[in-house]
Amino acid sequence: MKSDIKDIMTDLLNAPDRAKFKKLLKNDLEEFNELEFKGDYLPYDKLAKHILAMANTDNGLIIFGVEETDDNLDPIGITLRDKTDIKDNLSNYLPNTLKYEIYDYKYDNDSEWKKIKNKNFQMIAIYFTPEQIPFLSKKDKGVLNQLDIYCRRNNSSNKVRQEDLEQILNTRINSSAKGNGFDLRKDLEELKILTSYTTPFVKLANFYNEDFLKLIKRFTEKKIKLIEKELKIEDINNDDE
Repeated sequence: MKSDIKDIMTDLLNAPDRAKFKKLLKNDLEEFNELEFKGDYLPYDKLAKHILAMANTDNGLIIFGVEETDDNLDPIGITLRDKTDIKDNLSNYLPNTLKYEIYDYKYDNDSEWKKIKNKNFQMIAIYFTPEQIPFLSKKDKGVLNQLDIYCRRNNSSNKVRQEDLEQILNTRINSSAKGNGFDLRKDLEELKILTSYTTPFVKLANFYNEDFLKLIKRFTEKKIKLIEKELKIEDINNDDE
């Protein structure tokens, strides 16, 4: 059943409309890493955490107006918020390169499915761009920390573990290898993210274990070598001797 829902979800992401959204709701609803249901709106820091986690993992949908009750998911509807206001608030947390869109779905009394008659729903679609991951929060606030990378794991949004980070970075590297160009700005931004994990403050605070920091060091060295190779400055240290 999950594979069926994923197919419907992919179809909805590719061409969002009311019929496909209703088709998703009419299936035996269940949450998984790419699909999150909420009965009501979340504080913006918590919403941004879910979006960041999905953007670092795969395509994703967050649907408002579907409530979890006794292990069931019920389409109860919601009072719609202005999409511009939502985006303005999320812009405080989300990087500009993260791709997402907000859709409203309204069903009137003529709907043949009585569960959604006269009900409204809102959906946030998050689009996976592996060549740009990982995405990090722009600020520290509430549940968000600028030094943390989030991903989807066990149907929830969590701070990455060592194996999560390795998968994210390998996905990024493999995606970049398939591309034809070199983007110095992006590579330097990634290097900045990696080196942020090796600051004295992070080490003193014991945020991460030694294996995690060794992994960060290895990826940092690889990133530096890649930049040097692309800029043709591999022998820069020898030139200074």
